[in-house]
Amino acid sequence: MALAKRNEGANVSSDINVTTDGGRDVVLLIIFMVVTPMLQHGKQVDMAQVNSPIDMHDADKEDALQVAITRDKQGFSSGPILSIRTI
Repeated sequence: MALAKRNEGANVSSDINVTTDGGRDVVLLIIFMVVTPMLQHGKQVDMAQVNSPIDMHDADKEDALQVAITRDKQGFSSGPILSIRTI
């Protein structure tokens, strides 16, 4: 009784399917474009316009305290709320 020779490895293709990769990338791009604006946290504040701004390198650090005061005199902060007398 002879053994049958199987040649399945010769038919395997190792080409990358670029079409599905591109489709996946487009879907992820659209998802990130939709979700990213929703990640903004806190109160929406219009920034003041100035003529000669000062660059503050430490403002984006984790321990920075961000304070915003709206036109209707409501205050918001990223840390503990302080009274005017404390400041």
